[in-house]
Amino acid sequence: MEKNKCFTSGNKFLLIIFSMITSILFAQNMYQVQYILTFKPQQNSTLEKSCLMTLYVHGLNSTFFDNEMLKADSILTSSKNKFEQSGEILDYDTDIDVNFTFVINKNLENKNIIYMDHILNGLNPLMIAYQEPVELEWKLTNEISTEQNYICQKANLQYGGRNWIAWFTTQIPIQDGPYKFHGLPGLIVKIHDNEFNYNWELEKIQSNKSNSFITPIFSNQKIKFMSKQEFENVFATYTKNPMQAFNELSEEVLDSYVPGINVKLREYIKTQGDIIKNKYSSSTNLIEL
Repeated sequence: MEKNKCFTSGNKFLLIIFSMITSILFAQNMYQVQYILTFKPQQNSTLEKSCLMTLYVHGLNSTFFDNEMLKADSILTSSKNKFEQSGEILDYDTDIDVNFTFVINKNLENKNIIYMDHILNGLNPLMIAYQEPVELEWKLTNEISTEQNYICQKANLQYGGRNWIAWFTTQIPIQDGPYKFHGLPGLIVKIHDNEFNYNWELEKIQSNKSNSFITPIFSNQKIKFMSKQEFENVFATYTKNPMQAFNELSEEVLDSYVPGINVKLREYIKTQGDIIKNKYSSSTNLIEL
């Protein structure tokens, strides 16, 4: 990485010319932008994890999610189909490491963001969602740096209780980025908070004039919209008791064996509930404080 340096008139001129050329090349394309996120799941800890996350961009709309969600969604769909056909429940392996179950849809034209997440609803997973306008007050600086082989400009932001530092490039004229971040004059190549709790870096980008890789994500799931406050309340309750939907089952049903797994339903519910609760309880360092 080159050391940061201030803009000169020559640098500005080259950026303007290059931006005009790439704007023409990228204008009609759709994009699959992949980021690698390095983050600290727990507060006051140096332990770090990493995962791949994808931003699908189509015009002024985009979708952002953890790559493992695609794998999980495929398995959940297969499990549901098998249950409907044979009454059996797939005993799928727990090697799916989904760090973030949310899905974020952005509309850059009206600055609206739809934030969705998953909860179990008996045997039918349910997506709950809220919509909110997000206006980000970026402060652009005159610093430039080469990040991931792109000429980037630095911008600062206060959002969600954290101070963020972003590097964006006008070489890729997409005013978008990971998570809820958007609104800069180019694609966000790198963004992190000032304590490096969360650090997204561009891994790769693909462009295509067709929508061959723009697949409807989780399109088979029901989506229930609610206010942001209601969403937070429902999700908080879910993380404490993720198997609540099974609470009203009779003792007879709970003592029956799960088809295809050969364990009692009450044991299966407890095991799955503990896995989900442990997952959420081990992630105390939220993106937004």
